[in-house]
Amino acid sequence: MSRCENVNDVGYKNYGGRGITVDPHWHDLKHFIADMEPGFKPGLTLDRIDNDAGYSKSNCRWATLAQQGRNKRSNHWVEFNGERLILSDWSKRLGMGVSLLQARLKAGWPVEKAFTAPIGTGQGKSDAHAHWVTFKGETRSLAEWSRHLGIPYTALVTRIGLGWSVEDALTRPVARKKDSQ
Repeated sequence: MSRCENVNDVGYKNYGGRGITVDPHWHDLKHFIADMEPGFKPGLTLDRIDNDAGYSKSNCRWATLAQQGRNKRSNHWVEFNGERLILSDWSKRLGMGVSLLQARLKAGWPVEKAFTAPIGTGQGKSDAHAHWVTFKGETRSLAEWSRHLGIPYTALVTRIGLGWSVEDALTRPVARKKDSQ
Protein backbone atom coordinates (compact mmCIF):
# COMPACT_ATOMS: atom_id res chain seq x y z
CA MET A 1 0.00 0.00 0.00
CA SER A 2 2.85 2.36 0.77
CA ARG A 3 4.25 2.17 -2.78
CA CYS A 4 0.82 3.08 -4.14
CA GLU A 5 -0.31 5.69 -1.62
CA ASN A 6 2.69 7.27 0.13
CA VAL A 7 4.40 9.87 -2.08
CA ASN A 8 7.48 9.62 0.17
CA ASP A 9 7.91 5.87 -0.48
CA VAL A 10 10.98 5.13 -2.62
CA GLY A 11 8.84 2.97 -4.95
CA TYR A 12 5.98 5.47 -5.31
CA LYS A 13 7.05 6.73 -8.76
CA ASN A 14 6.71 3.21 -10.20
CA TYR A 15 3.37 2.50 -8.51
CA GLY A 16 1.13 5.29 -7.22
CA GLY A 17 2.97 7.79 -9.38
CA ARG A 18 1.82 5.97 -12.49
CA GLY A 19 -1.71 5.32 -11.30
CA ILE A 20 -1.40 1.93 -9.57
CA THR A 21 -3.94 1.76 -6.75
CA VAL A 22 -4.98 -0.66 -4.01
CA ASP A 23 -8.63 -1.67 -3.80
CA PRO A 24 -9.99 0.34 -0.84
CA HIS A 25 -11.75 -2.86 0.27
CA TRP A 26 -8.25 -4.31 0.96
CA HIS A 27 -7.39 -1.58 3.46
CA ASP A 28 -9.06 -3.93 5.92
CA LEU A 29 -6.77 -6.99 6.10
CA LYS A 30 -9.67 -9.39 6.66
CA HIS A 31 -11.07 -8.47 3.23
CA PHE A 32 -7.70 -9.03 1.56
CA ILE A 33 -7.40 -12.43 3.25
CA ALA A 34 -10.96 -13.38 2.28
CA ASP A 35 -10.26 -12.46 -1.35
CA MET A 36 -6.77 -13.86 -1.72
CA GLU A 37 -6.31 -16.71 0.78
CA PRO A 38 -7.71 -19.28 -1.64
CA GLY A 39 -4.83 -20.32 -3.88
CA PHE A 40 -2.09 -19.17 -1.50
CA LYS A 41 0.81 -21.57 -1.01
CA PRO A 42 4.11 -20.96 0.79
CA GLY A 43 6.76 -19.61 -1.60
CA LEU A 44 4.27 -17.67 -3.72
CA THR A 45 4.02 -13.89 -3.84
CA LEU A 46 1.26 -11.50 -4.82
CA ASP A 47 1.44 -10.59 -8.52
CA ARG A 48 -0.62 -8.21 -10.63
CA ILE A 49 -1.79 -9.84 -13.86
CA ASP A 50 -1.90 -6.51 -15.70
CA ASN A 51 1.06 -4.38 -14.63
CA ASP A 52 -0.76 -1.21 -15.61
CA ALA A 53 -3.75 -1.93 -13.36
CA GLY A 54 -4.06 -1.81 -9.59
CA TYR A 55 -4.14 -4.32 -6.79
CA SER A 56 -7.58 -5.96 -6.65
CA LYS A 57 -9.11 -9.42 -6.50
CA SER A 58 -9.70 -9.42 -10.27
CA ASN A 59 -6.12 -8.34 -11.11
CA CYS A 60 -4.05 -10.27 -8.57
CA ARG A 61 -2.86 -13.85 -8.28
CA TRP A 62 -0.32 -15.85 -6.32
CA ALA A 63 2.78 -16.49 -8.44
CA THR A 64 6.29 -17.90 -8.20
CA LEU A 65 9.24 -15.55 -8.48
CA ALA A 66 9.92 -16.96 -11.96
CA GLN A 67 6.35 -16.10 -13.04
CA GLN A 68 6.73 -12.62 -11.61
CA GLY A 69 10.02 -12.20 -13.45
CA ARG A 70 8.19 -12.79 -16.73
CA ASN A 71 5.53 -10.25 -15.82
CA LYS A 72 7.63 -7.06 -15.68
CA ARG A 73 7.26 -3.89 -17.72
CA SER A 74 10.96 -4.04 -18.62
CA ASN A 75 10.70 -7.43 -20.35
CA HIS A 76 11.20 -7.43 -24.11
CA TRP A 77 8.43 -9.60 -25.60
CA VAL A 78 9.00 -10.91 -29.12
CA GLU A 79 6.71 -12.93 -31.35
CA PHE A 80 8.35 -15.50 -33.62
CA ASN A 81 6.80 -18.45 -35.45
CA GLY A 82 3.44 -17.74 -33.81
CA GLU A 83 4.82 -17.87 -30.27
CA ARG A 84 5.34 -14.91 -27.93
CA LEU A 85 8.15 -15.14 -25.36
CA ILE A 86 10.43 -12.76 -23.53
CA LEU A 87 13.84 -12.31 -25.12
CA SER A 88 15.68 -14.22 -22.38
CA ASP A 89 13.48 -17.27 -23.04
CA TRP A 90 14.13 -16.98 -26.79
CA SER A 91 17.84 -16.82 -26.00
CA LYS A 92 17.67 -20.12 -24.11
CA ARG A 93 15.46 -21.75 -26.72
CA LEU A 94 17.71 -20.69 -29.63
CA GLY A 95 21.03 -21.21 -27.87
CA MET A 96 22.07 -17.63 -28.63
CA GLY A 97 23.18 -14.93 -26.20
CA VAL A 98 20.60 -12.37 -25.10
CA SER A 99 23.03 -9.57 -25.97
CA LEU A 100 23.40 -10.89 -29.52
CA LEU A 101 19.65 -10.99 -30.02
CA GLN A 102 19.23 -7.54 -28.45
CA ALA A 103 21.98 -6.07 -30.64
CA ARG A 104 20.51 -7.54 -33.81
CA LEU A 105 17.00 -6.30 -33.04
CA LYS A 106 18.30 -2.87 -31.99
CA ALA A 107 20.20 -2.70 -35.31
CA GLY A 108 16.85 -3.10 -37.07
CA TRP A 109 17.07 -6.74 -38.11
CA PRO A 110 13.72 -8.43 -38.77
CA VAL A 111 12.94 -10.92 -35.98
CA GLU A 112 13.21 -13.95 -38.28
CA LYS A 113 16.71 -12.96 -39.44
CA ALA A 114 17.84 -11.99 -35.93
CA PHE A 115 16.74 -15.39 -34.60
CA THR A 116 17.97 -17.58 -37.46
CA ALA A 117 21.12 -16.01 -38.95
CA PRO A 118 24.27 -17.89 -37.98
CA ILE A 119 26.44 -16.13 -35.44
CA GLY A 120 29.19 -14.03 -36.98
CA THR A 121 27.19 -13.17 -40.10
CA GLY A 122 26.17 -9.80 -38.76
CA GLN A 123 26.21 -6.48 -40.45
CA GLY A 124 28.15 -4.04 -38.33
CA LYS A 125 29.84 -3.93 -34.97
CA SER A 126 26.92 -5.30 -32.97
CA ASP A 127 27.45 -8.79 -34.37
CA ALA A 128 30.58 -9.11 -36.49
CA HIS A 129 32.94 -7.68 -33.88
CA ALA A 130 31.26 -9.01 -30.75
CA HIS A 131 33.39 -12.17 -30.19
CA TRP A 132 30.56 -14.70 -29.94
CA VAL A 133 31.66 -18.13 -28.78
CA THR A 134 29.77 -21.41 -28.54
CA PHE A 135 30.86 -23.90 -25.89
CA LYS A 136 28.96 -27.02 -24.82
CA GLY A 137 25.98 -25.93 -26.92
CA GLU A 138 25.70 -22.47 -25.35
CA THR A 139 26.51 -19.27 -27.22
CA ARG A 140 27.60 -16.16 -25.35
CA SER A 141 29.73 -13.13 -25.99
CA LEU A 142 33.22 -13.24 -24.52
CA ALA A 143 32.09 -10.59 -22.04
CA GLU A 144 29.24 -12.88 -20.92
CA TRP A 145 31.60 -15.88 -20.69
CA SER A 146 34.00 -13.72 -18.67
CA ARG A 147 31.32 -12.87 -16.12
CA HIS A 148 29.94 -16.43 -16.08
CA LEU A 149 33.30 -18.12 -15.58
CA GLY A 150 35.12 -15.46 -13.58
CA ILE A 151 37.92 -15.25 -16.17
CA PRO A 152 39.06 -11.73 -17.06
CA TYR A 153 37.66 -10.55 -20.40
CA THR A 154 41.11 -9.48 -21.61
CA ALA A 155 42.44 -12.99 -20.92
CA LEU A 156 39.68 -14.53 -23.04
CA VAL A 157 40.24 -12.08 -25.92
CA THR A 158 43.98 -12.72 -25.80
CA ARG A 159 43.56 -16.48 -25.71
CA ILE A 160 41.16 -16.54 -28.67
CA GLY A 161 43.40 -14.05 -30.51
CA LEU A 162 46.39 -16.37 -30.00
CA GLY A 163 44.45 -19.22 -31.59
CA TRP A 164 43.59 -21.20 -28.46
CA SER A 165 40.70 -23.63 -28.84
CA VAL A 166 37.43 -22.43 -27.35
CA GLU A 167 37.57 -25.21 -24.77
CA ASP A 168 41.07 -24.26 -23.64
CA ALA A 169 40.27 -20.54 -23.61
CA LEU A 170 37.23 -21.07 -21.40
CA THR A 171 38.44 -23.84 -19.11
CA ARG A 172 42.14 -23.31 -18.40
CA PRO A 173 42.76 -21.52 -15.13
CA VAL A 174 44.25 -18.06 -15.24
CA ALA A 175 47.80 -17.90 -13.94
CA ARG A 176 47.95 -15.61 -10.93
CA LYS A 177 50.95 -13.39 -10.35
CA LYS A 178 52.97 -14.45 -7.33
CA ASP A 179 53.23 -11.95 -4.54
CA SER A 180 56.58 -10.16 -4.75
CA GLN A 181 58.45 -10.08 -1.49
